[in-house]
Amino acid sequence: MSKARNATRVTGVFAISRLSPQLVRDVVTAHVLERFQLSGQRTLQLRERVSIDLDEFNAAVASAASQGSASLNVKDGSESVKGNVSLEDDGAVVLEAPGHRWRIAHAALLSMDVSRRREALSQVLQRHTLQSRVREEVLRAIEKESLTNEELLDALKSVNASPESFVQQLGTRLQEGRTLVNDFLPEESSYWGNITARCQGSETLAEFIGHELAEERAARIKEDVRRGFVTVAYSFAATELVPFEWL
Repeated sequence: MSKARNATRVTGVFAISRLSPQLVRDVVTAHVLERFQLSGQRTLQLRERVSIDLDEFNAAVASAASQGSASLNVKDGSESVKGNVSLEDDGAVVLEAPGHRWRIAHAALLSMDVSRRREALSQVLQRHTLQSRVREEVLRAIEKESLTNEELLDALKSVNASPESFVQQLGTRLQEGRTLVNDFLPEESSYWGNITARCQGSETLAEFIGHELAEERAARIKEDVRRGFVTVAYSFAATELVPFEWL
């Protein structure tokens, strides 16, 4: 192996080793691996020592959507066991393996059929609060005839950053009695933008309220008056954020 090639590999390995497991799943794409001349798989950690390959999972979900169920290899420690993937009526995916069962919400968005994805997304957006710009991005992606795994995962990631998803995830952990301190704070930074709005350049709170926040609130109310007022109220955490001029 040449010194240049070896240096590239060492640089890539060192950079990736400094990332958290969550960031590795998010940013270590096939393009990154190719650039640093590395080989590897993108995995989803389901539980300590239990994981699945994301590409194989997406293929299994697509197969289950047309055939009812599909098999999937699940890595459990040093062993690989057979799991079964199936879809529920609300679009959630159920993955079962010996001694394990997981329910993955919004998985109908992974369907290869555009009409099914569009229908599933319509139902999801009725129940989940996303910033207007994020909603538009998810809609554009889901309505494509052909989606890459990256685009599908990005859409799921966006929906999973909604305040409703966070409440559901926290509720599940509380019921199972396995909460950690970090569980009480959203993992995705976009969660806060879904409650209020993403800051695009304002330097003070007053500027943010008068520009980004005001525009986001107007967009939500224009799209759906009743639901718009409900989701706008999520941001009334401080007196400064309450639009008293509306009264």
